Amino acid sequence: MPTRLGKRKTVSREGAKPKKSKVDDDEVKLSTFSCVAVGGKKPPVKVADLQKEIMTTKTFLKLSPELEIDINDNRLTAKPRTFTSGNKGWYTGGKIKIQVGDETVWCQAGINITVLGSKEWD
Repeated sequence: MPTRLGKRKTVSREGAKPKKSKVDDDEVKLSTFSCVAVGGKKPPVKVADLQKEIMTTKTFLKLSPELEIDINDNRLTAKPRTFTSGNKGWYTGGKIKIQVGDETVWCQAGINITVLGSKEWD
């Protein structure tokens, strides 16, 4: 019997139980994160176009500060870099502890912060 995957694709899985779709047709998918920028304002429209000539890669790497990021008292330091994609920004990651109920679990964090439009910098 064909099983529905997502909203469009179906595949035949002979003898297997039908899998339930992650999001039912009547269910509204809610965001699993939030972001409030400084001042609570939304970014400008086409921000990448506005920033594509704002500086050079050399200037960015020379002047960018290291970013200190705190996740439930786990402190990570993000250093400026050029990603393999050509974008510029910051990266940090590592193993962090998170309290879940009565248990402490170890998690792997990986954070990319990309400057919009920076792929165009010299």
